[in-house]
Amino acid sequence: MSHIDRSFNDKFAEAWYNLGGDFSYMFSKKLINYIKKNNLSPKNVLDVYCGAGNFLAEMQKTGIKCVGTEGSKAFVDFNRKNYADQNIEFILTDALEDFKTKEKFDIITCIYDLVNYMETFTEWETFFKNAYKQLNNSGMLVFDFNTPKRLENWNTTVYEQGKDIDYVETVQSNIHGKTVINYVYYVKSGLTYEKTSTIYTETSFDPERIVEALKKVGFKNVKLCDFELNELTNITGRNKIHVIATK
Repeated sequence: MSHIDRSFNDKFAEAWYNLGGDFSYMFSKKLINYIKKNNLSPKNVLDVYCGAGNFLAEMQKTGIKCVGTEGSKAFVDFNRKNYADQNIEFILTDALEDFKTKEKFDIITCIYDLVNYMETFTEWETFFKNAYKQLNNSGMLVFDFNTPKRLENWNTTVYEQGKDIDYVETVQSNIHGKTVINYVYYVKSGLTYEKTSTIYTETSFDPERIVEALKKVGFKNVKLCDFELNELTNITGRNKIHVIATK
């Protein structure tokens, strides 16, 4: 996985928690609704590369046991402190695809296009294999990815200004064949602002190839869905696809 800059610190983790957790929060509601609608009763969930824990914090409110892995020590340290009064376990791991835990799970998630951070399809396959091994029977792997269409011409700059935090996100496609995303926060510290940032690259693959790889690992049912987790009948032109793969 190409994680170019690991220099971000606890200030980045805190800023992400305050400004970057909207997607995780909203998606937790979609997944909880999907669980209820399908009369499922998962007992535990593992969120791979859980960031600032926004998704797990919402899932835990339903009574589900929550565990998160992270490659950033800053995120793990922040989460352990921020959720000290909640029964959420956070595990430091080296690579996104190479996660290992002591237990099996009913749900494993990896959200906010994090799988796109893995540069090679071999890494994607390793991730699928590890998820399959660590799922209980009938367990679900849930993730989303940006499609090749999304990455082929994704160039944008987003700026957000807050009372104590300013945020700039820059995305550039076709940088040495990759899409480069630069997250920068300016966090108020006394009378000045402290800059904290990180840079990632994203790579994508054909959805049919992804489905084939999941089935090859052993997943019995693979659904390609929208953000509401409704199964898609046509994926042509989609920028993002959500996947539910059942063991």
